[in-house]
Formats: sequence, structure tokens, C-alpha cells
Amino acid sequence: MIGGEYEVQLDLRCVSHRYDIEEVLSFVSLSIQGGEVVALLGPNGSGKTTLLRAMSGVYEPVSGSVEVEGKISALFTTTLGMDPDDTGYNNIFHMGMYLGMSKEEILDKVKEIVSYTDLGIFIDLPVKTYSAGMVARLSFAVATSIVPEILLLDEGLGAGDARFQKKVSDRVDGLVSRSGVLVIASHSAEMIKQMCNKAALLNNGKLLFFGDVEDAFKEYDKLSGTGT
Repeated sequence: MIGGEYEVQLDLRCVSHRYDIEEVLSFVSLSIQGGEVVALLGPNGSGKTTLLRAMSGVYEPVSGSVEVEGKISALFTTTLGMDPDDTGYNNIFHMGMYLGMSKEEILDKVKEIVSYTDLGIFIDLPVKTYSAGMVARLSFAVATSIVPEILLLDEGLGAGDARFQKKVSDRVDGLVSRSGVLVIASHSAEMIKQMCNKAALLNNGKLLFFGDVEDAFKEYDKLSGTGT
């Protein structure tokens, strides 16, 4: 057991996936243990989003296997389950139920979620009036309030000011301390270096590197032609 109440693990073995005849993941193998926060790095079209969806079970691999120990929660879009015409407050219930929470569970957590978002009076305004950063705050607050054993996040967390980014980092630390696994696809190097303790580099659907974050960025720089 690693650092918390549950032992969680995410194992991918030779996972491949195709869109029509195009192979978008090619024999990807990696193992993620409890307490690890893993960044997915790579240029657009490298397979990061497809890999997250394969991890979550949304996409079934055409070959290989995905073995999961633990409950997965996935936030693939900042508008997951949202009604843009409804208020931020009511959308806490929409998103919470979309993520599998009961109304009673949401009622127990709603005060803390509202406080965490830092939206102030905007929580009672329609979400369609929000900036991208405000939407990201609301989505992240709801998605992480359930303390999932495995949380998969696709982009969107780079939005918001520096103070909120510190809150994101503290929230992630709290989740990991309870034996969580987090996998994050992001283009924000600053956020990744602050939050993550491992990184996987993808290109053209292939896993090029999996390990230390700084080493992963060095490999990424070589790939993009900015490194030595």
C-alpha cells in the first residue's frame, strides 16, 4: 500500500488504438503507481488525449490491455455536464451527478466547492458569462471534490491566475497524499513541473520516454529541436 487508504495502480501493456485505418497509439506500455502524478507531454496530435481515453475505458484498445485498480474519475473537458444557461451553483449539481455523485453527497460538499472556486458573486450567475479560467475553476473544484483514486485530466488547468494555480497544486498534493493517481495532459510546462513527479513523452502515438519530469522535458526539447 502506498501512502493512503487504498492501493491504486494503472497498467498499460502494449496498448494500440486506431481511428479508421490510422494508428493513433502504438504499443504503449507503462505502469503508474499510487502517489504518482504523471504528465503526458507531446506535440498536438501525439496521442495524449487518446491515451487518456484508453486509460479511462472510453476507448477500447485494438490490441494490448489496460488494467486498473481503483475508481477512475475523468475530466476531459472543462464543460463536462455543464448547462451554460444555468448558474455556477446549480452546475455544481449537474457536474457532480454526471461524475456519479448522489445529490446528498453534493449537498455535503457544495459549500467547500463554492469556497474553493473563488468565484464570489459569480457563482450565482449563468456559466455562459464566465471566462475560460472561471469555468476551469468550477470544473476542477467539482471533479476533485470526490477524491477519486485515479483522476485523469485533459488540459484546461493552466487557466486562471497564479493564486488559483497554487490552490490547484495544493489540491493535487492532498489527493496524492490519499494514495491517488493523477494523469494530466497539458502544454503548461510551469504547471507540470510544479505538480508532477513523472512524465510520459508521446509522439505520433508512440511512447518515447517515461520517467523523471526534467529528463522528459529534455527529451521533448530534443524532439522539438530546441534542445541539445
